[in-house]
Formats: sequence, structure tokens, C-alpha cells
Amino acid sequence: MFALILSVLWIALQIVVCLAAAHRGGATERIAAFGSLAAWGASTLVARPDLHAAQYGTAVIDAAMLALLTWLALRTPRLWLMTAAGAQLISLMIHLRFALNPQAVMAATYLSALQVTYWVTLVSIAIGVFVGRRGKPAG
Repeated sequence: MFALILSVLWIALQIVVCLAAAHRGGATERIAAFGSLAAWGASTLVARPDLHAAQYGTAVIDAAMLALLTWLALRTPRLWLMTAAGAQLISLMIHLRFALNPQAVMAATYLSALQVTYWVTLVSIAIGVFVGRRGKPAG
């Protein structure tokens, strides 16, 4: 039941962040928000049904999201981008740790740790959208 509630909250937050980015965010916020939406959709498509196996497809998507956020962070001086990119880097380390020795880490721990990093990334983007444009006139 808790997992279902988190999933619904995730979808709602993803939609709110993307709509807010489209409406009031700058180009950086829009790219990050819609990149996150694309990464979530692609991860849903490539996720392996065996949750006790490493999610290599998701790891590749996380690497692409890290590259996007790092590129944005190098272009613009926004602190929230460093937080989002850092969370994506941690997610890659989690994938790597699980892939190296799946028996040493419980599958539920692996997936839960990834979820935490995804939430940090999305909340960082939301902060960028809602705080970053405060006080600036609408486009």
C-alpha cells in the first residue's frame, strides 16, 4: 500500500514539476524537468521484471540523466543542479555496487536506495523551478 502511495505521489510531483517548468521555469529548468520525465518513462520501459537482478537499462538511463544534469551545471550557476547531479551520481554508484555483487545487497535495499536518489533529483529540480525564478518577470 505504501509503495502505491509513493508511486502516485511520484507521478503527481513529476507532472507538477514539468507543468511548472513549462509555465514559469527558464530553459535550464525546462530541460532538467523534461529530461527527468523522459528518464522516468524510459526507465519504466527498460526495467527488468526480475527485481533481484541488476537494472542495467536503468543504469544507462541514469548515466544519461547524470550527463544532462552535469552539462547543465557546467553551463549555469544554479546550486540545485549540483544536488540533482550528485543524486544521479549516487544512483550510478548504487547500480555499480549491486552489479558487482548482487548477493551482498538485498534487492529491496537496492531498489529503495535508487528511489531515494530519484526523489532527491526530482525535488532538486522542483526547487529550481519554484525558487529559481522567484522575483523575475514572467517570460
